[in-house]
Amino acid sequence: MHELALVLAGSGDPAGRNALIDNLPTSGLAVFDFKIDDWADVAFRRGRLVLFVSPRLLKQTSGD
Repeated sequence: MHELALVLAGSGDPAGRNALIDNLPTSGLAVFDFKIDDWADVAFRRGRLVLFVSPRLLKQTSGD
């Protein structure tokens, strides 16, 4: 899943993309947006990373 997420991301949140490069943990979440009308048009490097969340990022944000 990590490798798939990396090849789908063509643009989007720079901080999220950098965090995604490091790792996509089992409980991580990567949300991509594709400007397409049909699922058949999904292609590598065409997705925009909208959100990346991992347990580590949640812990850093919560201050614990």
